Amino acid sequence: MRNQYKFYRERAGLTQAEAAARLKEIMPNRRALRSAIAQWENGYAKPIVDVLLPLAEVYGCTVDELLRWPKDDEKEVMKNEH
Repeated sequence: MRNQYKFYRERAGLTQAEAAARLKEIMPNRRALRSAIAQWENGYAKPIVDVLLPLAEVYGCTVDELLRWPKDDEKEVMKNEH
């Protein structure tokens, strides 16, 4: 099952590597963003607070959307994928 991080990344049309590169432009002092994205998407970790706003910017959503998952429209999309 997809989580919100993968859902919004894919909706933005980005690969994990592309999303990591865009985050790196916004947050140049951050390391290992690619592996962090994979961990978020696999449920092994959650982004820390200071990453949420840049992540929402890269994914074209709001922090609220990232934190309130799933909303009704995402439930419908997920239902149609199965």
